[in-house]
Amino acid sequence: DVEEVIRLSQRVAAPKRALWRAIATPAGLSNWQADEVMGEVRAGRTLTMRYRGLGVSVVLDVAAVEEERRVVLTAGASRLELRVRDGVIDLEHHGLAAGDEAEGTRSAWRVALAILAEALERHRDQPRHVHVLSGPTPAPAELCHVFFTDPGALRRWLLRDGALDPEGAPSRVRFAWGPLASTRIIAHTPGRDLALAWDDRAAVIALRTLPSRRDPAERLLLLSCSRWGAPLPPADAAGLEGSHRRLLRALVAAGAA
Repeated sequence: DVEEVIRLSQRVAAPKRALWRAIATPAGLSNWQADEVMGEVRAGRTLTMRYRGLGVSVVLDVAAVEEERRVVLTAGASRLELRVRDGVIDLEHHGLAAGDEAEGTRSAWRVALAILAEALERHRDQPRHVHVLSGPTPAPAELCHVFFTDPGALRRWLLRDGALDPEGAPSRVRFAWGPLASTRIIAHTPGRDLALAWDDRAAVIALRTLPSRRDPAERLLLLSCSRWGAPLPPADAAGLEGSHRRLLRALVAAGAA
């Protein structure tokens, strides 16, 4: 099988020491990556990355640590290296099959690194609370992406008024459940995923699709909201849950059209 290597860099306006803590401590990793991280970032030890909203846990071996420079994590044939420079985090991921797996993983890392930058630049030292919604859909990733970005499609499930600026400029929108919101697109993979900063709530909404472990003919539609400082208010959590249900229904209707 052909293997693909993912290489990404993320600029982060934060001190190098803060960048190092973000990749080399369980608390730092849980502020942008997994919902919960347990273990120790020391060579020869293991880390458990728990994604509660998906019911998934991943155990990683800590293969190498160079203080304030790099961390290497492995799981079977998969090898992830995270490096810090002044104002930059570099990521290199080996061991992925070329095609959908590599493209989906690259997109997921873009979203995760954008969340890391948001956490350190705007919400440093604030705990992250994650609200995750997921459900199966027969729609392909490309159709889901239309509903993540097209103004008319967004009004069928997430927005009442306004539109998202595709270039990431601040936008003023009204969510379907009522509140006006200041938003910014902070990560976008055409045809796949989107991450939207919600400045009024110190939050980021990620809209993604993942391969289904149950059926190769379907995908998992994922809506996650990371909020720093305090959990999402109940009215907003309920609003997102209703929007996720509407999106699942709209995708079925669009696929049948």
